[in-house]
Amino acid sequence: MPKDPMEELWDVVAQESDDGQKYIIYQNQYDLLYLYANGFVDFKKQTLEQWIKAFDDSKQKDGGYKVTKEQWLKKGSYRYSGPIGEPFDPDRLQEREFSEKEFEAVFKQFVCPSTWIPEANIPLILDHYRKQNKLVNGKIRINKEIKNEIRTALEKIPSPLRILQLDIASIQNKGRKGFPIPAATAQTGYVPGMNIQKLAAKGLEQLSRRAPEPAAPVPEGSTLTLKDLRKKGKKGPARA
Repeated sequence: MPKDPMEELWDVVAQESDDGQKYIIYQNQYDLLYLYANGFVDFKKQTLEQWIKAFDDSKQKDGGYKVTKEQWLKKGSYRYSGPIGEPFDPDRLQEREFSEKEFEAVFKQFVCPSTWIPEANIPLILDHYRKQNKLVNGKIRINKEIKNEIRTALEKIPSPLRILQLDIASIQNKGRKGFPIPAATAQTGYVPGMNIQKLAAKGLEQLSRRAPEPAAPVPEGSTLTLKDLRKKGKKGPARA
């Protein structure tokens, strides 16, 4: 029987503490934010606040977290384990006249899941194009300008799922250059026994074991946003 992915991650990442027990250690809430923003958590079902609050039982006086194995395994319900798919490329859209329903479907099926734009904002986007006289009589022409506007949203506010898609696409590109990557990676990066799972564990291990940073601790009760993540300037594939 395959081993639970959360337990596999524990085996790789947990480190022994001074008390002789093993823990997964995070410095502060920014580490939890980083995991959330990079695709470890199912962001469609769990909010950032819910994810951070789930670690209250592991929080230390210095603002860091020492997570026991039992506490870590309980986080499995937050983990994203669904289909990944390919990252959406707006250049694949045909340059032609789209009906309003077709254009709305593009946002629902591709743009919204790939960004932080909620479906509830689609009427506002349609109104925006009406005011610019680009959506006229229920039709809009998809051209390079509109493709670039969509691309800007994909680059500036990518969803955790898109970041995950881009990471896996990058790994698959390396596979085509001589590194064996299983075809099943298109399904999910978090199923047992796959190379992607091992790479994810390595990223989490780097995040949990890195040297303490001189940054000030996050104030108690503060609310983190994606802007905080950008301020911290974290980069790389350090996600679970």
